Amino acid sequence: MSASDVATDRATGVSVTGSGSAVPVLWGYRDFWEALPWSTRIRVGVRSQLDRIKFRRRRPLISRIEVTEVGRSRRVPTGELPLLVVARNEGNRLIPFLRHYRKLGVTSFFVVDDQSTDGTLDLLLSEPDVRAFTSNVRFGEAKLGEHWRQILAERIGLDRWYVNVDADEFLIYDGMDRHPLPEFIRFLERRRLRRVLAPMIDMFPAHGIAAAEFDPTREPWEIADRFDAAGNTATRTTLGIVLNGGVRARLFGTRGNRSKFPVIFWDRYTLMEQSIHLPLPYWRNFDVPYAALLHFKLFADFKERSAEAVADGQHFMGARSYRKYVEVLSSGRELALENADTATFRDSGDLIRHGFMAPIPWGDS
Repeated sequence: MSASDVATDRATGVSVTGSGSAVPVLWGYRDFWEALPWSTRIRVGVRSQLDRIKFRRRRPLISRIEVTEVGRSRRVPTGELPLLVVARNEGNRLIPFLRHYRKLGVTSFFVVDDQSTDGTLDLLLSEPDVRAFTSNVRFGEAKLGEHWRQILAERIGLDRWYVNVDADEFLIYDGMDRHPLPEFIRFLERRRLRRVLAPMIDMFPAHGIAAAEFDPTREPWEIADRFDAAGNTATRTTLGIVLNGGVRARLFGTRGNRSKFPVIFWDRYTLMEQSIHLPLPYWRNFDVPYAALLHFKLFADFKERSAEAVADGQHFMGARSYRKYVEVLSSGRELALENADTATFRDSGDLIRHGFMAPIPWGDS
């Protein structure tokens, strides 16, 4: 291996192997909190305080949102690890989702069902570790579900860790086959972190979207195992690090923040004012990405589901991105899914090598 094949981040001292512009995507930018100048830290702090005031003013609106549990409720003991997710017509998609997070160590699932019509709610109610909720408002009225998540976190209890993801996002981190989430959280705590930065990586199938039938008996990355290893950009803002790129940006020309915080310590300072991608307080958003989210949308029913999202009208900017998906998919032109930067996902090591996340020194005390 040549010297050009190794990238070392001076802020973390971590080396990552790989090639080309993909190394490193996020954490090589040295835009983490300890590396920021004081002037930038002050701007981040001021923005955090201003947006916290905005959230307080919105409290009366949030208080009118009802989140009602379907079935019997129970208290969540301190030692449990809850997961928050919003679902609409996910059906069988939830089967591998639940399987994946149970394996990682999630003990209870809190799911807000947004008026599903495909039996999703019945599936949720059949699972013993799932608690299902409905609401008097739709996804868009709940600020893209963020108000629901805030309400649930405050109801379950603050000052505890949560997994906070969407139904098409699968958490990946180094050593996950040997170290379940409680160990991962202890690792974060040893580094005085209160959330983990994770890039969302759009996955796609090798042989075209139309042939990629979703199969709940398989892991989704066994069907859609490709991703764009390069062509991603990271930008530092006063809210955090914003990532753009991936196959959806390449094929459909859509943009949107591809970074999230799927494992998060929710305290009284944690608020979803701007978006789930950049929660308050913002100074916690500048840390090493020790995880990634495999993002699965591109299956055979992608056009149909996108058209449903457009008709439903609950997504950001009138489902602008979904309108673009439908437009391109209806054009009749062939989509070149793979290119020179296409990589194959086998395990977390592939994401580390391409600079999407950092390895975890499990041996450290």
